[in-house]
Amino acid sequence: LRSARIVRIGEVAPTFLNIAANHARLRALAGVEVEVAPLGPWMREVRHLRDTDPEGRVTAAEHAIRAAAPVEGVSVADVRTSAALYLAMRDTAQRHGAHALALRDWPELQHDLGVHPGMAMSWLDEAHAIPVAAEGDVGGAVSMLAARAASREAAMLLDVNDIDDEHDALLAWHCGGSPLAIADETGSRWTNHTTLTQPNGDPMGAVADLRFAKGPVTLLRIDDDGRRWFVVEADVVDHPEPGFDGSRGWLSRFQHRDGPMRARDVAETLLAEGIEHHVALVPTHVAAALRTAAAMLGVPTVR
Repeated sequence: LRSARIVRIGEVAPTFLNIAANHARLRALAGVEVEVAPLGPWMREVRHLRDTDPEGRVTAAEHAIRAAAPVEGVSVADVRTSAALYLAMRDTAQRHGAHALALRDWPELQHDLGVHPGMAMSWLDEAHAIPVAAEGDVGGAVSMLAARAASREAAMLLDVNDIDDEHDALLAWHCGGSPLAIADETGSRWTNHTTLTQPNGDPMGAVADLRFAKGPVTLLRIDDDGRRWFVVEADVVDHPEPGFDGSRGWLSRFQHRDGPMRARDVAETLLAEGIEHHVALVPTHVAAALRTAAAMLGVPTVR
């Protein structure tokens, strides 16, 4: 974290006030440097790449993306725009020496480019190990970097969407910007976004659809500009309900430093403590390493 650099492309998504980060405070606490790139010029770069395809880069990226997972229902045009989005993000990261990005992924990209950038976000992480936090969430990007450093596994940024007391489980989900490596044995597929549509009613692409591999995971949120860390371990488990389309999995068997926790305990902690709503998930149990890192930075973990 003390050598990390993050580029936020655009502002925080509309109304997502609780994930707006104080970059100076984050730098003072954890050493993370944050730069901001305006969204408008960046989208013009995307359109230029898509429409001119200098040196065939967009076409090559399309082929690589299609080879990684089946494309189901996504239009040729949306895959091409997604490939240009991926290249624009990669070029931005290279120009700034960034280890992660935070992207304002709606509503301008839908209005101006007609897609959701989930496919591009997934592919940047999959191909180059550069995570992208949705909705301009700088703290989420920091959490992904820390979780990845502790586990040496790809991190996903997600929401906690549902609670099942009967099975003592929480549903963790996001709309599909996750790395493909997190998928279970059935693998991943590229699909249209679950809820977004074109003005004429046609579906809008393109995201990764997958279920998390069963086994141990750790959840992390570096919260309040780095002034506290939320850390808990769990297992991805089987569940009778599939969960929402996108990237998802049911979590149970939660463990905190003080011992086992019910799923409801975790949900109530998130709500009562006002934890910023995106949480990073990585395979493996690495809570001890993350708590040690927090202690080295002199910040508490959430009880």
